[in-house]
Amino acid sequence: MSADDAYMEYLMSQNPFEILLNYTTPAGVQQVTFQELDHWLYRQCQGSIIQGIKLGAGIIMILATNMFTRRANKMKPMFWGLQATLFFMCLKSIFYMYYYLSNSGSITFAFSGYYVLDVTNRNMTTVTDLIQVLFVASIQLVLICQVWTLYKIPENGYAKNVLKFVVLGVCIVLAVVNIGFYIVDITFALIEIYNESGETSPIWTFNVPVILFLTSLWFQSFCLIGKLVYCVYLRRQCGMKNFSIYHILFIMSFQSMIIPAMVVIVSYNLNDWTSNTLPEISFFLTAMFLPFSIMWASSRNDSSSPYSTGGFMVNSVSHDDSIYDSEGSLKISDIENIPEEESTISQNYAMYNGEKGIEEQEEDEDEAISPTTLHSRTI
Repeated sequence: MSADDAYMEYLMSQNPFEILLNYTTPAGVQQVTFQELDHWLYRQCQGSIIQGIKLGAGIIMILATNMFTRRANKMKPMFWGLQATLFFMCLKSIFYMYYYLSNSGSITFAFSGYYVLDVTNRNMTTVTDLIQVLFVASIQLVLICQVWTLYKIPENGYAKNVLKFVVLGVCIVLAVVNIGFYIVDITFALIEIYNESGETSPIWTFNVPVILFLTSLWFQSFCLIGKLVYCVYLRRQCGMKNFSIYHILFIMSFQSMIIPAMVVIVSYNLNDWTSNTLPEISFFLTAMFLPFSIMWASSRNDSSSPYSTGGFMVNSVSHDDSIYDSEGSLKISDIENIPEEESTISQNYAMYNGEKGIEEQEEDEDEAISPTTLHSRTI
């Protein structure tokens, strides 16, 4: 066998993905393999697909929530917080698309070693980071409003139990601290970009905001699951129709924020937060699951049939099934037409919560139904 044949056989036996490309940069001669280039291209395509899905799903969700949300609920902070979350998610996706088409997402910037970012690229990066902070802030606003709705009482508008105020306070503190650390994170990132010093940000500026955001999600998930446990127990004690096992599984899976929280913690533990895969998906799922968690947080506990679609016009048991309006006040015009079954359920519900003793109930059997007797609680 000739030397040329032996050399060709050697080349054919090599892995083409491991072929080295040599090129000269300001730092000297550099080497990169085809596998590294393929991986970079894969990441760029993957990120572009994710951003496109986020943009399309966000627009659809904005239209859907506006179409099916009850008019009275459209004036509440929780609704506007949800709309802001979806809007910032769509806006962030648009800026990311610009990133993939600009010098920031070019192969030249990734491998050449030359700083090819102009003023426009750096400004767009700044705006994108600010949108990320606003996106997280709007999510935290919705989570706070959900906790407020969970512990609101129609009679006086505030919970009497100090523990409930503690839960709300913890949620607010987590939100404020989380937003603060996100601001610190983007501040270090912008200093790195505009100074062109090549120094990287401290690792804690990246880890702490993610951990705090994850803590907020898990805390909210525990609150929503706690409401489910309380509702099942309370309706059983009052003799009311209870949730089916499939309804409980649906609430646990899609209305308690547990899936987004699990995706966030998985993506963080896999050290994948610096890419555009699981981290982007985790924020996307958080925004998409917010309307479902809002439904459950806004659902009442005093209806004749259990439901978890509070505040939305869907083909299910709604607020019309209750003798209360959307603000939790008794519908005075409907007092004379209250069904006997609903009246009995409401009385049992009030008795269980200590609003009416047995002796008082006996005294009022022949009297008109009182709003105090019929008022209900939302966890």
